[in-house]
Amino acid sequence: MRVEYLGQACENNAVPIGGWHRDIELGGGMTLNELNDIIQQVLGWDNTHLYAFTVNGKRYAYLGDDDYIIDDVFENHYSAKISLGALGLRKTDTLIYNYDFGDSHLFPITVLRIEKADNRTDLPRVIGLAGRDLIQYKMEDEEDERQIFVSESTDKIDHKQISLPPKTRSVREAVGKVDFIIAKDKKDLEQWRKSKEKRKWEIAVTILENRYMPLPEISKKIERPVKRLRKWIRIFNYFGVEGLKGILFNRFRGTSIKREKMALRTKRLLEIIHHKPNYYGVNRSSWNRPALARVYREHCGETISLSTVSSSLKAAKYTIKKARKVLTSPDPDYREKVDGLLKTLHSLRSDEMLFFIDELGPLKVKKYGGRTYVRVNDAPTYPQRQAEKGSLSMAGALSATTNQVTWMYIKAKDSSSMIDLIEILFNQYHLKKKLYVTWDCASWHSSNALVSWIEAFNAETEKSGGGPIIEFIPLPTSSQFLDVIESVFSGMKRCIIHNSDYQSETDMKTAISQHFRERNDHFRENPKRVGKKIWEIDFFRDIDAIKSGNYREW
Repeated sequence: MRVEYLGQACENNAVPIGGWHRDIELGGGMTLNELNDIIQQVLGWDNTHLYAFTVNGKRYAYLGDDDYIIDDVFENHYSAKISLGALGLRKTDTLIYNYDFGDSHLFPITVLRIEKADNRTDLPRVIGLAGRDLIQYKMEDEEDERQIFVSESTDKIDHKQISLPPKTRSVREAVGKVDFIIAKDKKDLEQWRKSKEKRKWEIAVTILENRYMPLPEISKKIERPVKRLRKWIRIFNYFGVEGLKGILFNRFRGTSIKREKMALRTKRLLEIIHHKPNYYGVNRSSWNRPALARVYREHCGETISLSTVSSSLKAAKYTIKKARKVLTSPDPDYREKVDGLLKTLHSLRSDEMLFFIDELGPLKVKKYGGRTYVRVNDAPTYPQRQAEKGSLSMAGALSATTNQVTWMYIKAKDSSSMIDLIEILFNQYHLKKKLYVTWDCASWHSSNALVSWIEAFNAETEKSGGGPIIEFIPLPTSSQFLDVIESVFSGMKRCIIHNSDYQSETDMKTAISQHFRERNDHFRENPKRVGKKIWEIDFFRDIDAIKSGNYREW
């Protein structure tokens, strides 16, 4: 830790002491009280004044051994008996040390590094320094005869261990001693003492009588072990009455120190995973537990296990998920084409229909794998290489308003197959005035032969005055996710093709046709438009909204 000096806060226009610092190496088990003693010994000052450390917005103070009840001027102050390791410090964190509330000497203390101590016995010690010694009391007409350190290099410093007086720990770190009680906490404790709740009375007696009655006598009075009393006193010293309330309402797990350390650990882990691994010099493109544990140890100076990494991230509702590939369209007219489809879909009249059209296949007639119920220890299999018994292709049209499927089996995916399907729709819905057909940008969907045929077909229809006009609505390039019949085909394959072993094309055609007939009967008896969200204006903007599966779940 590097200790610097800002001057006296009570002096007007106090100027920081430039170039002065002392670098001190010490163990994480030492308390703030001991850190004060170490700094005072390094300075050579009179160590008889009060002091306070401000750490992460909290103040930990030593307010003397005489006064037990403290004025509200020290509200929200806690005991400086807390250890450095319990403060959750990390590299570059800064503490503000205020010594002697009369003169208010302010020292910023910065954490330079954190490393494993390995039970070292040579701590604490000074490992770096710069600038002349500081004088605690200024004397008029007296020259400064303090030693001036010329070298600022740690190579020339005598790394001498600092010896703390034995009485320091016995006085300030007395086990089971309440340092002080602020007036607000005293008021709460007195109310607890009068309460009919036994636990409140026990805690209040322990804290209020601590200065006037030995712990064994308090233990006998409230019939609680001394170990439990020490725990209550430690919590009160560190967190005040608010820490004790956690015990009363069963929200205290272990100690508040442990909870704060867990929260801090999770926060640090989240900060790490929000950067790419190569930011910390890790040659990976994504995080795993060993990499997180290693970076956490190097960056935060604290060892963490792989199981702790998992539990901390799980508590923060983080988990590992595989990235999902999404379908996108490079079509420059994507927005215009989608808006045209939406406008047509939402303005359909009773004598107009819109069909989603697509092809499926070729489907090989062979044994397929799939999901099925089996015994726990059994594993279904199917041969990787097998003789095919034929293949088939099909084309289908899905009505957006009636949810009915029109299908046919085709020899090839070409313009002539599309002409045959359109003629079937024309005859099937002969009483309508217009049929809109939307499909993807396959080459045979926009061939010259198909365009010429539809122009001639519509001209003949208008001339005869019977039958609907056919109008094409092309979908954007690479946007098959907009063709809703894709989900119908997917649902059919899950029900009919997966885990099947048909012996001929006829058997497969029979099963597929029966599936579509049952589907049409279902939606004829239970009228429903295609999809749940397709009629919302933003449906096609949500790629994840178009799902495959059993049509009864749509």
